[in-house]
Amino acid sequence: MKINRLFPNTTDIENIEVVDYLKALGVQDPIEFLRFDTFPKPLNYDKMNKAIELYTKHCTEVDRPIYWLGGCDVDGLMSSGIGMNITHRVYPNKEQRYLLHDKNPKAHGLADKQIMEQLKNLEPSLLMIPDAGSSDEEQLKELIDLGWCIIVLDHHLPEKTKPYLNDNSCGYIINSMIDDAISNKNASGALVTFYFFISMEETIEVACDYVSMVATSIISDSMSMLNNENATIVWNWLSEIDKSGNFGTLMQMILKDKPIIPVNLSFGGIIPKMNATVRVGTLEEKTAVFNSLIGAYNNLNDVLKILNRCVSRQKKEAERIINDGLIKTVYDNKCLLAKVDEDTPLTGFIANKLMSKYNKPILLLHDNNDEVLGSVRSPVDFNSVLSQCKYFNWNRGHEGAFGTCYNKSEENNVINYLDGLTIGEPQITVVADLNTNFFNTKVIDTFKELDKIWANDLPKPKFCLNNIRIKKEDIYEVGNGTTIKFYLGGICFIKFFCSN
Repeated sequence: MKINRLFPNTTDIENIEVVDYLKALGVQDPIEFLRFDTFPKPLNYDKMNKAIELYTKHCTEVDRPIYWLGGCDVDGLMSSGIGMNITHRVYPNKEQRYLLHDKNPKAHGLADKQIMEQLKNLEPSLLMIPDAGSSDEEQLKELIDLGWCIIVLDHHLPEKTKPYLNDNSCGYIINSMIDDAISNKNASGALVTFYFFISMEETIEVACDYVSMVATSIISDSMSMLNNENATIVWNWLSEIDKSGNFGTLMQMILKDKPIIPVNLSFGGIIPKMNATVRVGTLEEKTAVFNSLIGAYNNLNDVLKILNRCVSRQKKEAERIINDGLIKTVYDNKCLLAKVDEDTPLTGFIANKLMSKYNKPILLLHDNNDEVLGSVRSPVDFNSVLSQCKYFNWNRGHEGAFGTCYNKSEENNVINYLDGLTIGEPQITVVADLNTNFFNTKVIDTFKELDKIWANDLPKPKFCLNNIRIKKEDIYEVGNGTTIKFYLGGICFIKFFCSN
């Protein structure tokens, strides 16, 4: 792996300040950034106003339920949870219902055929689709023709610059990637949902009680923390969980005495637990978890058991797929293309493990009739690379984590395309080299005050230590022997998941 030193010629490490680090990462104005005062503001533009008018009409005049489409990840769950909580508090007599992905747990939006069948069998009303829907043109048109009204609150780049519903009185797509009025192009789905509700006088005050859920979504969906607004939200509101209902209580139960900072949410925290439940939970388990987010199920001890049970089930299922030889390599050179012999919602989870092992883009797919589809995980930007290839049917998601699909008949062409790519070597970014002879904690303490925002593309600063000299007896095995640690300059160094 290539090491990228932000300050390669620096010898006076102790004088590197936080502003220097931020500027080296690409923050244009670190002083302004560190004020953490770029707060989300109400948005007043034609399409937003029309969407609000449609939502308000259904809340106050239409005697039919509002339906919410639950998400396929933490961002989607947060988005729907925020919307349903706010609607219930402002319009307590309005009936709301939700639909969760069951047999297709990783399907985005209306691409889930089971969801579409459910909707077609319901009396048309208003359907809210947060964190998805912008590219579901065929399904949107079908539902509109049946009499549905639809509001999409999304942050994924649609396949068309002017998607269906872009100008339709029966529904609207509010999308941060294509709406010029939304300046933050690194917004999460939950943040777009938050924009919607703070743009209404009736809901703005209540919406602010749920910003900790927005902050969680920014971390979980790997949105840029170099963005002033995202950093402001996480810095000011991630730990403001007191008014967010069961979500805040559940987070505290999971963290116990640990501080509410991004690293503790991402590693063993509420984010991987909820993602595991989405992937491998039964419909009953997912329903209980989502009901807890909207205050409809308050046995949080039971919810915590469900989350932990799903984490364990996900681990066992992934190990089974890997150890039983169900993954077959199709192409392995500049990237790895492999297929799983069965349809599983764990392609993204396993692909992430393979990416960590091989440190290159991973396409983990499975055959589905005449198509091949699955998940891509990459240490370098890769969605835009594959999207340039005409042999792919679609690539949906983010640059380093997304779903993909191509026709089975085009597989050789896909492989030839992959083989012709020039893929940059993955790299790890460090502040600078440290001389172990003069190593002390001061250089680490300089950055500790910002533990509340180190996440995603704003990682906690790393340093490269060369020529570490320690004795064998200075190394301690911890736990079951797969973790080791040693001390240097008053710092404890720990390595997890060591090989035998």
